[in-house]
Amino acid sequence: MNKNQDYPNLLRDFKKYFYGENYEHEKGISENTIISQIHEMKRNHEVFSIFNNAIKESQEEENFRELFSSNRYLWNIILNDYFKSQALFIRRLTDKNEKSASLISILNKIQRNLHYDELNTKIFEIYKNSISKENLKYIEKLALDIKFTRMFSCQYIEDMKERLDSKEINEVRNYTDKYLAHADIAPKKVNLNINKIKNCHQVIIATFKSIYFLLFGADGSFLTKVSLNKIDVLKNANNPFLTNMPR
Repeated sequence: MNKNQDYPNLLRDFKKYFYGENYEHEKGISENTIISQIHEMKRNHEVFSIFNNAIKESQEEENFRELFSSNRYLWNIILNDYFKSQALFIRRLTDKNEKSASLISILNKIQRNLHYDELNTKIFEIYKNSISKENLKYIEKLALDIKFTRMFSCQYIEDMKERLDSKEINEVRNYTDKYLAHADIAPKKVNLNINKIKNCHQVIIATFKSIYFLLFGADGSFLTKVSLNKIDVLKNANNPFLTNMPR
């Protein structure tokens, strides 16, 4: 059998990373998939951001100390949960374990399957759009030899993997490995902040969209959108947290 006759099966295998093992028979998207992880990561961030901004605004009000957000114990729990959850999402999505549903593992799988002409051609065409016009003629001449198109395709995938290996993503991964998953005796201090989390999001989501387009020829933006109504999120947040305060 020609290897390219089996290409549709390879694409179905790739879809499991995004939708789940039994995506053809199940409604919705499985919990441990790339799409679910990105969606929950963004949802968690959006909810926290709405509360965080509202608290900053409420600090200017005279009755701020009457609001539940002034309870430092409760707010510390929310704050810690946000950073820990975000660190875990980023760590999972950039996991190098080949058995995980991560962006790194799917990029590695793509590299291993560049012998499929259809996959290699798709990547090479996308790669050509990313280079300057001056180099395009030279690249197209080399492309007459299949080994060169695979070399360029491989480099395109390596570039995406390198973006996922950024300093900020590695800092978050280090925090997760040394502080959350393991109690390292002498961990390197990691300063997590919202801007660092947002920068990691940008890299992860941009890489997700590139991979999704590469494999399925579609813009995956709709799969990462999170629509939250600020009024719904903050509903009753200005009411007392406890109706019966202990004396």
